[in-house]
Amino acid sequence: AASDVYKRQFQHYTNCWKRYFGFSGRASRGEYWSIVLVNFIICCVLGVIDGASGASGSLYGLYSIAFFFPMLAAGFRRCHDTNHSGLWMFAPLFAGVILGAYAGIVVAASGGASSGAGILALALVFIFVAAYSFYLLVKKGDAGANEYGEPSV
Repeated sequence: AASDVYKRQFQHYTNCWKRYFGFSGRASRGEYWSIVLVNFIICCVLGVIDGASGASGSLYGLYSIAFFFPMLAAGFRRCHDTNHSGLWMFAPLFAGVILGAYAGIVVAASGGASSGAGILALALVFIFVAAYSFYLLVKKGDAGANEYGEPSV
């Protein structure tokens, strides 16, 4: 029934808090996306409360800081479920930093003019890396045991 689905989603979310720094093991697609859904709903509610109270994002900001590591750990476990390193969660960040640094250096060295071809190539790499990282989050996990353990229930 629908109430069982909601209970399971909230259970995944509360388990995420219990495994605050739990970067080992695996997280199924359902587990990971339940956490994302509940987190999204909570962020929306906190944003409305902040807006209505004039708190200018303080509740939302505090919650986001507090939930950073549990969400990151859930992402690591989700990557593990597809038999990939959790470091893939950082790949878009690294690609973006490299793209930004390259663009800044090129623009500074050229006196304000940019080298479009190099920046475009790096932008395409960034898009590919981000898309592949997202793919790992939506991909079906390994059915049996893998390098990171047994499938989560």
